[in-house]
Amino acid sequence: MNLYYRYAREHDFDGVLRVHSRFRGATEDYNADIRYIWKAVFPCSSATICVVMDKDRTEAHQIIGICGCVFVSDEFVTSLKTDMPLLNDFTCLPPMLGGCSPCISSEQTRFNNSGDGINCYMIEQCYDPHNLTSNEALQLRGFLTCLTYQMYRGYHIKELLSVTHDGILLQRMLNMGASIRREIIVEHMKKLYVIGFSRDDVVNKEGSYLSQVLMHTPPILELSPRLQDMLELAVNGRSDDEIACILNISTHAVKKRWSTIYAKTRVILPGLLPADSTDGVRGQEKRAILMQYISTHPQEYRPYLPGFKIKKYGYPSKNSG
Repeated sequence: MNLYYRYAREHDFDGVLRVHSRFRGATEDYNADIRYIWKAVFPCSSATICVVMDKDRTEAHQIIGICGCVFVSDEFVTSLKTDMPLLNDFTCLPPMLGGCSPCISSEQTRFNNSGDGINCYMIEQCYDPHNLTSNEALQLRGFLTCLTYQMYRGYHIKELLSVTHDGILLQRMLNMGASIRREIIVEHMKKLYVIGFSRDDVVNKEGSYLSQVLMHTPPILELSPRLQDMLELAVNGRSDDEIACILNISTHAVKKRWSTIYAKTRVILPGLLPADSTDGVRGQEKRAILMQYISTHPQEYRPYLPGFKIKKYGYPSKNSG
């Protein structure tokens, strides 16, 4: 297998549905739920859905794995762990998506990420077992686990939750440090499990895989939101021309933003970047060094409000210093 991933696109739905059907042996009703969730969650600004592709397969069948999450409200988390009616893995989302959505906005994500943290609901992690050897299935599951970790890195996660009836996924989550928050017996005596991991669990399960996700260091560059957005695009391989197109700005404006990032980096991390030059070579070297630093410190481009400090209780307050 030759695996890679990318962010999901709207036209990926058929491939996503195929993976679901083969992974779960899904019925028509279940597939209808998947279609509803896809249409409801996909446009949400706080949702991240990735597809895993195998370059060795034909184009129509390259999608062989899915991994997705969405940032949700405190009220949704409390209800999910206590009294929310559940029939299958997905019914917790559609009723609320139709009216009072559990998905928080991009502005609330930035605010919460700067304060006491954000709640993350894992929508799905599954793969297409069709024509896979046991070693290939193991490789793919490992890839999905690493991808899940990448999706959460750099965020100030307060609690991570998911719902599953799948014994393999349940055991994998427990092995990574999660706990069962709630058990529900549904039709035909099938059990659903609400599983999760919170910041409080890190104290008792230090060193577990999920504890690494919840360990958070605030950004030290404290870039503005527009610079964070540009850096995230660059980290995901976008060129300056593509960044300009996506952000609807000129390439000259993109270069000015890079200059602002370099200037701030030199003040806060003196010695990290080489001196400026006119031949362009140092410019390429400077970009490469900065991107290497950013790739190991993803909190620098995650949504964050510069100048805010975390209060002991409640929302963050503006730092007067």
